[in-house]
Amino acid sequence: MGRAAGPARHPRLPGLGARRGGAGPAHGERAGAPDRPLPALSRRDHQGVNADRAAGAWLVYAAALLAVLIWAATPPITKIAVQESGSEFAAMIRSLGAALLVLPLAWRLRDMRPRGRGQWTDCALAALGGPIGFVFLFSYGLGLTSAAHAAAISASGPLFTGLFAFLVARRWPGHGWWIGAGLGVVGGAIFAWQRHGLAGGDSLGDALILVAFMASSAGYIAGTRLASAIGSLPATVWSQMLGGLLLLPLAPWLMPWQAGLEISARGWAANAYMAVCATLLAYFFWNFALARGGAARIGAVQFAQPVLALGLAWALLGEAIPPGIWLSVLVIVAGVALAQKR
Repeated sequence: MGRAAGPARHPRLPGLGARRGGAGPAHGERAGAPDRPLPALSRRDHQGVNADRAAGAWLVYAAALLAVLIWAATPPITKIAVQESGSEFAAMIRSLGAALLVLPLAWRLRDMRPRGRGQWTDCALAALGGPIGFVFLFSYGLGLTSAAHAAAISASGPLFTGLFAFLVARRWPGHGWWIGAGLGVVGGAIFAWQRHGLAGGDSLGDALILVAFMASSAGYIAGTRLASAIGSLPATVWSQMLGGLLLLPLAPWLMPWQAGLEISARGWAANAYMAVCATLLAYFFWNFALARGGAARIGAVQFAQPVLALGLAWALLGEAIPPGIWLSVLVIVAGVALAQKR
C-alpha cells in the first residue's frame, strides 16, 4: 500500500546543530558558512522576562481576588437590595438585568450556542440552578435571616459541588473528601449551636440559603459539563440568557413597574451591583484567572470568600458576629480545603 517509507528526515533550523553532508545551505545562510550558536540572553534580558512573568502572575491573582471580593459582598448587598425593593423584585432585576446585559454577547456567540438535546439540557439545568434557583432562594432567604448567616452558610458550597460531581461521575469519594466533609459537618454543628447569637436569625431563612447553595452547586456541575463542550464564556452567557427568558413571563407579577418608583437610590445601586458585578463581572474575572493561573493555584483564593463575607456583613450592615461563628467558618473552610486536596 503506497511507497515504502525511507529513513525519516528531520528539518534543521538555521543555526541549530551541524548540517548533514550533502545538504545545501539553509535559507539566509552563505554556502560554507559555519553554524553559529544562538546568542545567550543577557542578565538584563533575564530580568525583563522575570519581570514580565511576575507582572502576569500579579494580574492573574488580582483578577481572582477581585472576583472573590465581589462574591463576598453578595450577602450584605443582597440584604440591602431585599430590604429596599423586596425579595422578588431583587431576584428578578438581578437575573433579568444580567440576561439583558449579555444579549449583545449572545448574538456575537450565536455560532457557539448549545446544540443537541444533551447540551440544551445542561444549559437548562445550569439556568435553573443559578439565575433562577440560587438567585430566588438566596433572595427569599435573606429576607428572613441575616447576611452574616448567609456568609457562614456559603462556606459549605464547595462541599455540595464536590458531592454532586461525584454523583454525576458515579464515583465514590476518596478518604480525604470524607474527612473534609466531616470537618464541614462539625463546622455546621458549631454554626447551629452559635446561630442564635446572631441578630436576625431565622431557621427558615437559613434553610433557604442552604438549599440555594445546593441548587447553585448542581447548576455549576451542569454548567461545567456544558463549558467543556462549547467553552466557559458561551456556557455562562447562554445559561444567563435562558434563565432570563424563562423568568420573563413572570415579570409583570413579580416586578411591577410601580414598585420601581418606590426604590431609593441605595436600593437601585444594590440591585445594579448584583446584576452587573456579582452575576457577570465576577465570573469573567474568575474565568480569566483560572485560564491563566490554573485551578490548582487559583482555586485556593476562594477559601477567603466566607471570611471576607463575614467581615463585609459587619462593615456594611453593622451585624454583630460572635466568635463561635468565626470558628464555624474556619472549620468549614479547613474541611473544604482538605476535601479538595488531591
